Amino acid sequence: MGTLHTCAILNQLFEASVLNDSFSAPERQCPICASSHLVPDFRLKTHEDLVLCWARCAFCGFTFMNPRLALEKMKTIYRSSGYWNEMSYGVYLASEPIRLKNALRNWRFFSCFLPQSGRLLDIGCATGFFGAAATKHGYDVVGIDPAEELVDFGRRMYGLDLRTTTIEEAFFDPASFDVVSLWGTDSHFYDVRAGFTKIVDWLRPGGHFLFSYQNYGHWIRFFFPQIKQAANVYYNLTKTSCHLLMRQLGLDILAERTAIQTFQLQRLVRTLGVTKARWPRLESLKITLPTISYKILVARKR
Repeated sequence: MGTLHTCAILNQLFEASVLNDSFSAPERQCPICASSHLVPDFRLKTHEDLVLCWARCAFCGFTFMNPRLALEKMKTIYRSSGYWNEMSYGVYLASEPIRLKNALRNWRFFSCFLPQSGRLLDIGCATGFFGAAATKHGYDVVGIDPAEELVDFGRRMYGLDLRTTTIEEAFFDPASFDVVSLWGTDSHFYDVRAGFTKIVDWLRPGGHFLFSYQNYGHWIRFFFPQIKQAANVYYNLTKTSCHLLMRQLGLDILAERTAIQTFQLQRLVRTLGVTKARWPRLESLKITLPTISYKILVARKR
């Protein structure tokens, strides 16, 4: 039972019609390194009483939903109130100044690797806060995100070309962008290899990829195992699997560092998966510190 078949058997407990409509066929190899040594990692139950299972590659540490929830089923999770942890768009937008501050800090780190101007695609752009930072430094920005309300806010707030779509549905000509950025969307492509292949295809030769990801193999997970364990997470990268994927796609990593973030205490509580704080006034406290298991990197297309 210590194989990927554990996940398949769990889902077979449901009626075959439900399984066929809800899941893809289970993978027998790691999508990153092709190892067949897969072991169960964790599982969750959705509001529709579907059991979601994640398998972990014993070689590179890549952890992925197996079998994958159908893309249309995943969209219902994104549309649910539970996805926002009972937080309204209004509350989310209230933290926009913090996100803009973080974007400007990240831009300062990346700026020494980038040309002084160009065309940038921001995937999972949300309100367009990173695109707003890029425009301040001479870039023409396009952003994509499936959250229509956030995209509408960003259009009004920053005057950016933001489009309501997903990477699976988006189309751009090859070599359309000098820079592609990806923040907080490191775990959400339906097909990890197809999604990142699209990114590389949209980059011109010599173009740069700006990326953040949570190292799922970091020691902090011994203390907070629920980090990045959620129904909307298709996969989790480790440092080993991320670097391997970058090399496979023809991307050379130029620099990588631990992310530094300013955020409200309430976000830290949710991210770590710990019990909600008992002191509501402290939840709005703003703090700045290294998020030690989260990495940001810049890579260049060969």
